[in-house]
Amino acid sequence: MLDYFTIFTLGGDVLWSYEWNALIDSPINAFVEQCLIEQSHGTRKKFTYKSYTMKWEQNNELGLVFVAVHRSMLTVPYVENLLRLVRNRFEYVFRDAQADYGEFSETFQEVLARCEAEQATTTRGGSDGSETDESGGDGDGEDDDSASFDIEKDAVMVERPVEDALEGLSVGNGDQADAESPEVKKGFDTGKLKALRKKRAGKASSASAAATKKPSGSGSSAPKQKGRRKWGLLGEPETEQQLDFTDGGDAGRGGPAAPVERATGRSLMDDDDNDDGGAVAAAAETGWLGGMMKTLNKKINVSGQAVLEESDVRPILEALKEKLVSKNVAEEVAQKVVDVVESNVVGSRLESFTRVATAVTRALEDALTKILSPGRNINILQEVEACRRDGEPYSIVFIGCNGVGKSTNLAKVAFWLMQHGMKVMIAACDTFRSGAVEQLRTHTQRLGVELFERGYEKDPAAVAREALKKAKEEGCDVVLVDTAGRMQDNEPLMRALSKLINTNSPNLTLFVGEALVGNEAVDQLTKFNSRLIELSPVGQTHKIDGILLTKWDAVEEKVGAALSMVYISGAPVVFIGVGQQYGDLRRLNVKQIVSVLLK
Repeated sequence: MLDYFTIFTLGGDVLWSYEWNALIDSPINAFVEQCLIEQSHGTRKKFTYKSYTMKWEQNNELGLVFVAVHRSMLTVPYVENLLRLVRNRFEYVFRDAQADYGEFSETFQEVLARCEAEQATTTRGGSDGSETDESGGDGDGEDDDSASFDIEKDAVMVERPVEDALEGLSVGNGDQADAESPEVKKGFDTGKLKALRKKRAGKASSASAAATKKPSGSGSSAPKQKGRRKWGLLGEPETEQQLDFTDGGDAGRGGPAAPVERATGRSLMDDDDNDDGGAVAAAAETGWLGGMMKTLNKKINVSGQAVLEESDVRPILEALKEKLVSKNVAEEVAQKVVDVVESNVVGSRLESFTRVATAVTRALEDALTKILSPGRNINILQEVEACRRDGEPYSIVFIGCNGVGKSTNLAKVAFWLMQHGMKVMIAACDTFRSGAVEQLRTHTQRLGVELFERGYEKDPAAVAREALKKAKEEGCDVVLVDTAGRMQDNEPLMRALSKLINTNSPNLTLFVGEALVGNEAVDQLTKFNSRLIELSPVGQTHKIDGILLTKWDAVEEKVGAALSMVYISGAPVVFIGVGQQYGDLRRLNVKQIVSVLLK
């Protein structure tokens, strides 16, 4: 089954497109860069990018490109015949001045039906109707499409990140395409096409010259070495090795799975924080607040009692707001903190310089505590026990954008729950990203927990429902649901996520975001939350319940995003990731945040 078919000009104008499923990971952009700009595929008419395979026809005289896109794991035997027939039909109706070809959809459907019917007849006749491909194998090359199933994260594009290079080069939308799809939103930026082609003119040729293959005789006594994987780039012939490892083991060799080192150690979640306020006091004495206190101290009687007035603390409050904003706190949130500090300090009776610093820092700590401790108090262990008494598994869904560390931190949460005697199941509901199931399988093998998966191309909502059913049958206490990463503006994927949550009503929905990206994470969280609320059934509102911040150990002084995220969403920070080990998971320490803000 195809996912997408498009016709566009070499000048960047999309003339017509048809979409069955929303594309992810920008395969069209990658195709344009490597096949049209760099022309790294030579005469071959097949290109593989992540989980997609693209085949195309090109008419240089008319300046037309015809592209068919499908999942690499699927076999579409008639795709080459479809491209040839569609090209012939479209060239007949093509006019230079015409921009709208909406009526071509009917013609396309007729051609598609014809190709499918011919393929069905050929299959019943005992022949696959395929031709010998360029690599010398039988078939139209779709079998070795499955060999391009990528289990190494972004391995195809390690050296050349396509999304960064081709920002703004997405394909425009035809009548049948989803208006919100990022792949079909606008035409190509021809200026960028030309500039990028000049910039990278020498890269493809130099890489091709280096990519030589040494012949080996069958009778050689030399030890067999592992061959370099062919990714279908730079004119290399594609291999037919099996790379879909969803069934586990040493796929393609028949051997047993390599032994996986089991997780050891203990989680940091239950450790008492060592910061007893000493860091806060030190920051207050030596940081910017200490300097402000020296000025304030001159205005009051340090040997007796004095009452602080608004005019006394105004310089401190203004400096406090500037400091908060400089550390990634949204201005609205910074003003809220300043207002709370002012109400707690103004009118206070003080005895000495030290008491002034203590009063301000205590007021600041109280303000931050109120913001970081919104309405719902989430105690996962207690909630799991309550579900256990009712005979139901407790479910947590992890959501967020691409590459923020959902799967890794899900495994950290599983590790922590196991140390409290919980029987955990992990559900692989990321059915889009190549290698997602394999990544979770590695985690479950190390943790010694059960993985529930149904491979790829499945409905994530249905997979989660089956996982919850099986978990109940097997007496699991907790089900941790991994989902596909998606951008907050991707309408089709946001609807799929909402369907998963609305269908299964998880006990806890955790938004996983990077602490490093600052207020970008605030935007992601806000849009995720608003879309979940908007897409909820009437009377059954579902929204984000809590936040898991990753890479907290690398955030240094830019801690303000956590404040902003909690204040805007009303969801507390439940976990923070502080390292690379399974045990590197902690609770948020308000005193540590205060000490950073006072430095």
